[in-house]
Amino acid sequence: MAKEFFVALRLVACAQNGLEVSLSNLNLAVPPPRFHDTSSPLLISGTSATELPWAVKSEDKAKYDAIFDSLSPVNGFLSGDKVKPVLLNSKLPVDILGRVWELSDIDHDGMLDRDEFAVAMFLVYCALEKEPVPMSLPPALVPPSKRKTWVVSPSEKAKYDEIFLKTDKDMDGFVSGLEVREIFLKTGLPSTLLAHIWALCDTKDCGKLSKDQFALAFHLINQKLIKGIDPPHVLTPEMIPPSDRANLQKNIIGSSPVADFSAIKELDTLNNELVDLQRYVK
Repeated sequence: MAKEFFVALRLVACAQNGLEVSLSNLNLAVPPPRFHDTSSPLLISGTSATELPWAVKSEDKAKYDAIFDSLSPVNGFLSGDKVKPVLLNSKLPVDILGRVWELSDIDHDGMLDRDEFAVAMFLVYCALEKEPVPMSLPPALVPPSKRKTWVVSPSEKAKYDEIFLKTDKDMDGFVSGLEVREIFLKTGLPSTLLAHIWALCDTKDCGKLSKDQFALAFHLINQKLIKGIDPPHVLTPEMIPPSDRANLQKNIIGSSPVADFSAIKELDTLNNELVDLQRYVK
């Protein structure tokens, strides 16, 4: 099955360049397959993470599901051993493929379910189109089945908003480092830890915190004070303030490539055709 992924991409290229979708055309010099989408849901603004449309469109999900099923999943999961050959045959650098695996294994259980596999395929095509693979999974790429609400609860948010209003002395809708310095230091946490929390929450690196960012900062502070939980090295998708998500998504992925597999024969017949392909190459 590993070779089928490569064959499928070559057949896509043939179809997109007006050639017959045939194994006899696999060695022809054609441009690589084109993956594009000018209406990326990653670019939608003003939408919360739980309501944000999934970047993987339904028609493409069906195609990824066909590949998933062809790899003989067990109890709805594919092991790393089954996914690895498919990833390697994309010819992408190993470090990139490693990141694709880490991002798509959202549950961190060493296996991919149907939705996680679709995320992996999306990221592979993104990388094949020379788009950078993000360091963390953008909220719009998190499957709806695995999305969480914002980590700051409504009751917490109300409490932190009151503190914010008292701290925002100039009433410009933001608090500066100077404005929060005293209240931050009163928590008793080390200044290095407070600086890290500030850097995490200042997602736009502008030296100020919005009301949502301020709430997140205090959430992380209280997690450490009350539960002893250290802040993360980078924000997880559900931690990103709702008001910041649209801008961050634009920075993380500029476009969302989508493969056109409509002209490809059924994947389960490609295995037989590989025998003919090997004879042709020889």
